[in-house]
Amino acid sequence: MPPAPHPLSHTGAGTLLVNFVRALILVRVRHHGGNLSLAAFLSARNDVFANAAIILAGLVTGYTLSVLPDLLVGLRIAILNAGAAAEVYRAAGKETDATI
Repeated sequence: MPPAPHPLSHTGAGTLLVNFVRALILVRVRHHGGNLSLAAFLSARNDVFANAAIILAGLVTGYTLSVLPDLLVGLRIAILNAGAAAEVYRAAGKETDATI
């Protein structure tokens, strides 16, 4: 059963606005303060992309009445977050090597 398209798109739009402001605030400090600052920025940035994709999925779901757009967006968000996790892991390794 596909999700309701209007609430999906509206929720995505509201969280897009919040996460965009959060990303703008964090962009200045993403390279300061170590891997925690980078992780916070990457999380905000990925949430902006995810929210835009959720809005699009809601629109496509409303047109097609299919569950596929929601599933594809969910998979893409998982891949995006896995990439960010790997980037933070590499940054943490560099930070650890620098302190040794």
